[in-house]
Amino acid sequence: LSVLWAAWNVDATSPEEYGGYYAWGETNTKSRYWWDSYTFYIKETSSFELIGNEISGTSYDVAHVKWGDGARMPTLAEGEELINNCSFTAGTYNGVKGNYLTGPNGNSIFFPFAGFWTSGTIYLCYEGSRGIFWTGTYREGNSGMYSYRLGFNHSFGEGRGSCDFEQRNDGYSVRPVKDK
Repeated sequence: LSVLWAAWNVDATSPEEYGGYYAWGETNTKSRYWWDSYTFYIKETSSFELIGNEISGTSYDVAHVKWGDGARMPTLAEGEELINNCSFTAGTYNGVKGNYLTGPNGNSIFFPFAGFWTSGTIYLCYEGSRGIFWTGTYREGNSGMYSYRLGFNHSFGEGRGSCDFEQRNDGYSVRPVKDK
């Protein structure tokens, strides 16, 4: 792969820990993930501030801000590379459900099914069955409300991964990468 993937998420200290949940472009966790609490929502015009088409490695990138030393959010292209070049195996690590991704070199990393926070919910959605991780890549169009993310889950006992886009105000995990 073209980048080195971290062994755990931002705010975690081991692979099975969920870490923090972040809205896209924000660098602090919060108790509610909704439009009215999203830093880049403009209430007066019901629109969204564009902070860049690619925030990886910028002051809007929580991995860059919290970890420093070259750590950053993956780009959409790096996420697609991970998904397209790794095999997936659903399993557990220290009692936590997730996916093991094994790369072309035979090395594996674990992505926990940490769930996510969305649209003002007062509970963690899909904990134990899905893991959602932001990329630093913005999705143009659709009123500026979407950015790309990586999604991992299990189906029929096999691991699965995909790249898709979702609302920027949702609270997802962040798995840092570093250039080789």
